Amino acid sequence: AHYHSSVTGDVDKEIAAYELFKQAYPRDWTPANNLSVQYNDLGWYERAVEESRVAVELNPNHVFPYTNLGEALRSLNRRDEAKEVYGQALEKGFTYHDLYIGPYLIAFQEGDAETMQRMAASLAGKSGQAWVLAAQANVAASTGRLNEARDLSNRAVEVARQFGFTEQSAYFTTEAAAYEAAFSNLQRSRELALASLEIARSRDTMPYAAAILALAGAVDQAEALIEELTDRFPNDTIINKVQVPIAQAAIALQQQDPQRAIDLLESAIPYQRGHLWAIYLRGQAYIMAGEANRAMAEFLKLQDLNSVEPDLPVHTLVHLGLARASAAAGNPRAARQAYNAFLERLKDGDEGIPLVARARAELAQLP
Repeated sequence: AHYHSSVTGDVDKEIAAYELFKQAYPRDWTPANNLSVQYNDLGWYERAVEESRVAVELNPNHVFPYTNLGEALRSLNRRDEAKEVYGQALEKGFTYHDLYIGPYLIAFQEGDAETMQRMAASLAGKSGQAWVLAAQANVAASTGRLNEARDLSNRAVEVARQFGFTEQSAYFTTEAAAYEAAFSNLQRSRELALASLEIARSRDTMPYAAAILALAGAVDQAEALIEELTDRFPNDTIINKVQVPIAQAAIALQQQDPQRAIDLLESAIPYQRGHLWAIYLRGQAYIMAGEANRAMAEFLKLQDLNSVEPDLPVHTLVHLGLARASAAAGNPRAARQAYNAFLERLKDGDEGIPLVARARAELAQLP
């Protein structure tokens, strides 16, 4: 199972190995726990809940079953249940950083600034501070406070480096590149994506960087990364069925070929709840293709997944996507509501964000 998880990336074979493990050793908590990790990554949250509950029952004295269960419940928007799970784990004295990040993200959704601050403070001076700084950066970015986000991202990268988490520092750098791309700061986005690859050309960083470079218009560099990824990881399910298609779809949109983008993203559908950019880009493609109602359906689907990594900027962009799809469908009232929701989310943001200026101009042009 670890071989397929860490080397081939073949999800089906990894799951099959763990299922055999469960059958052979029904009282061992390991396969249920590790299946819940994989199911969370795939966006199969209902299955993750089922497996992580088994793992908690079999080994109530290890932190991982609780963090996996908390993540699955949180992603399903079952926030009260998730909070209960996180609370049980903290009462047992566990200190793993996910036990604080999870409640931090729930508090962000609920507008609970006091809990957000308390969870962040609990990790100060510890290795987990890197993760909470990255989450704080994403929260700031998703509400348009980009200067604050940049400072927090830099601190997250530095703390990760101090504790020896080199690949994680690279990933935090790609997250910063992603929110810059989301708000049309394309040059900065390209620079950060390339900087992340200088830190670590890892299996986590490279696919993310490829998609960001494509979104930021660096098509040649994105295509070179895609070629490297498919050569190095020919059997990796998520890279080949989700992450590479996302990057290729972003390139297709740059080339004004929406149907190709839609076709490319077909393979991502079984896994897209764990990879939200696939849904967003499909919505963008449908707008470009003149299929406003189908675009609306994608953006509504994405809106329903607002508990999956709620700090990511895609949850801000979805309002703009709904606005543009509504306008294209000839529904100015719904478009106006969605534009206002987008601008309201960014009301405390920095001045001069290009995407905000465009949204205001588009709103002004509505009949």
